[in-house]
Amino acid sequence: MSTITQKIKVPVAELKTGMYVCELDRPWGESPFAFQGFPLRSDDEIQAVRDCCVYVYVDPKKSSGWTYRPGAAPGEAAAAGPATVHRAPTRRRSPTDWLRGVLPRRRGHSQVGREVAHRLDVAERSYGEVTRLVRTVMADVRLGRSLDMGSVKETVGLCVEQITRDSDAMLLLGSIKSKDDYTAQHGLNVSIFSMILGHRLGMSQVRLRELGVCSLLHDVGKILIPDEILKKPGRLTDSEFAHMRQHTVYGRDVLLGCEGSVRAAVEVAHNHHERLDGSGYPRGLTEAETDLYSKIVAVTDTFDAITSDRVYGAGRTTIEAFKILRSASGNSYDARLVSEFISALGIYPPGSVVQLNNGEYGVVVRANRRHEVRPLVMVVKDATQREVRPRYVDLASAADRTGRPIQIAKMLRGEDCGIHNAMFRNQRFLETATG
Repeated sequence: MSTITQKIKVPVAELKTGMYVCELDRPWGESPFAFQGFPLRSDDEIQAVRDCCVYVYVDPKKSSGWTYRPGAAPGEAAAAGPATVHRAPTRRRSPTDWLRGVLPRRRGHSQVGREVAHRLDVAERSYGEVTRLVRTVMADVRLGRSLDMGSVKETVGLCVEQITRDSDAMLLLGSIKSKDDYTAQHGLNVSIFSMILGHRLGMSQVRLRELGVCSLLHDVGKILIPDEILKKPGRLTDSEFAHMRQHTVYGRDVLLGCEGSVRAAVEVAHNHHERLDGSGYPRGLTEAETDLYSKIVAVTDTFDAITSDRVYGAGRTTIEAFKILRSASGNSYDARLVSEFISALGIYPPGSVVQLNNGEYGVVVRANRRHEVRPLVMVVKDATQREVRPRYVDLASAADRTGRPIQIAKMLRGEDCGIHNAMFRNQRFLETATG
């Protein structure tokens, strides 16, 4: 009697509904899928996998309506019925299209779904433009080319407009992080966080644009640090750490050599690791000697570093990062800026992965400015961590069957419960959510 293989390599052209995808041809973190393993339940889900992968691995034991023939050639899969290859749709559905179909047909939910999807769709345009800009900047620095500061300023302007209009959507997109692409994503996230803080402080559009440019380019000098140091999984030696610290000097020099460079950006690249008590680097400046933009970036840079997965360690939750910043307020970081930053983001910022008191798991998609502990949550898993049909739960008014208010029980790291926020930025995931 033949033994069924635990997983079977299947070209995406041969995928059929009923198959359970247990592994991709790339790391899950690089894919748009929120769950590590899922059944294919529709043609749209199959198409989403085809858009992302060349082949996948299927678990026969978890598949339904489909059987594997051990005698088939390598890479072949057999289905209970004739194989069908589905053509790619001529137009990819937007998040709004997907949400209209996947959410329950109840009057408040579909309206909320369309609203959130539209906001993400609009924000994605600005986010996408800045993402492309960051990659161009990195390539230019590596090749020794001068940065196109005109493009930097213009693109950051788009981001400023989006943040002043809808910071929640940008925070949600900014929560998507990959340890393998930390340097590129870090600059973008720090820029978003800094502009949100600047907006909270009442800065004008002109100053927000300037702050956005400064924070986006604050770590540009790291591009010149060797990968064996920058991406080292273990503790740095004293000499390696000394070299890493040089990124502030490298960043200053790169920006000084750029035509049209913003003087403030040069200062931030050089000073963002300075601390109020003089314990920072590279010059040991004190509070009175450090500019405001550098003080802002010191806070937002630290926050993003704490909450991000790195090659040498897992990121922490937002609440843990807030505690660390508060404990260092007054010594390392400006206490007022830390307080305003926490207020700007809220206790549960969009993108926070949470577990509710009914056991369900979800992601915060919209903050509640009046009641910070009662945001809008998109539930994606039940109490057993099984993926469910996504639905929105407004904690401002939600209650269970007994009338008990539904609340957030705790904040989690997405990796701890198999939830990846990439689903909110990549439309392919939105089209593959369980229905």
